[in-house]
Amino acid sequence: MPRYIDYATDVADILQSASENGYITVTLGDSRDDVGFSAEAPMWGMDGFISRPNDPSPDGAAQAFFINDGNQSRVVASRDNRFNDKVGTMEPGDRAIVTDGEARIFIKQKTDSIALYTASQPDDGQAMMLTLSGEDGEITLSCAGSFLKMRNDKITIGVAGGKTILTLDANGFHVDGNYCSLNTGGGHLGALSKSLGLAIAPFPVINAILTGPVALAGAPSTKWTVAP
Repeated sequence: MPRYIDYATDVADILQSASENGYITVTLGDSRDDVGFSAEAPMWGMDGFISRPNDPSPDGAAQAFFINDGNQSRVVASRDNRFNDKVGTMEPGDRAIVTDGEARIFIKQKTDSIALYTASQPDDGQAMMLTLSGEDGEITLSCAGSFLKMRNDKITIGVAGGKTILTLDANGFHVDGNYCSLNTGGGHLGALSKSLGLAIAPFPVINAILTGPVALAGAPSTKWTVAP
């Protein structure tokens, strides 16, 4: 591959950026005095991943590593150290996508997990997260005080910090909370028997739930039945 002495590399601040149909260009310069020297420099990177740099702020600016090709500058890499604290300590093989805000994406190699994180603005910035943990075989979805956990053999839904919890597992349907409301036009509790995997519901009148006064004065419900 031929090499030319007029090719040179350098590092500069990204003063501003533009996007047109997904094509990203930037203006290079020094953010301390807001002086630019190269406008509409194209951003190169890995195919399939397109990002537009954050604007400069009093905390600094994104930096570009670029190649000078005659009168043309081409950005081949960039970094923005202003948001490193959103990542925390990374282990070998970890990946992260962050920006100027709460939204971020993490990939953890050790636990084979993917996490999407942001903060709920209506809930005073409480955490919102979706985690797929290959190590645990579990999907967790949380939004402030509510959560959903899904495994191969169990699903748990909780609200208000766990004040009400719904659990689905091989043993059935379980509800824990202060009150249970079934607002349907009718239904039945239990089954008379199961045949070929189909449950035979209790019969109306014969297996009706009594309504009204207790004991013999109660009237059989026409909408609800119960297994003996």
